[in-house]
Amino acid sequence: MIADKVLAVFGGNAASPAVVLTALMMVTVILTNFMSNLAVISMFLPIGYSLAVSLDVRPETFIIGLTLACQLATATPIGSPCVTQTLVGGYKYMDYVKIGLPVTLLQAVACVLLVPVIYGL
Repeated sequence: MIADKVLAVFGGNAASPAVVLTALMMVTVILTNFMSNLAVISMFLPIGYSLAVSLDVRPETFIIGLTLACQLATATPIGSPCVTQTLVGGYKYMDYVKIGLPVTLLQAVACVLLVPVIYGL
């Protein structure tokens, strides 16, 4: 149902798979910085799979892209348990944002550009 609504927003079956994948990956990157990686990927994999099937493209590309995007939880200290453990070092929330946000943005751009090229749509 969600995949159908997302597809309708992007123009139905005539939507560009690259644009749909990019949008899903960006939402995943944002959410994974505030939620558990496992929770985000559990929500988005079925949606991504359904979208890929509806667009008649390789579902593997959507699954790999979303899985990689879900690992970009470096902009906040709460996105990943191993980063959360460093809070005892006395770092402030904004310290993570100052360092992690540019890294996250760089990684997100790399994923968006490289996943369709490497794995094909």
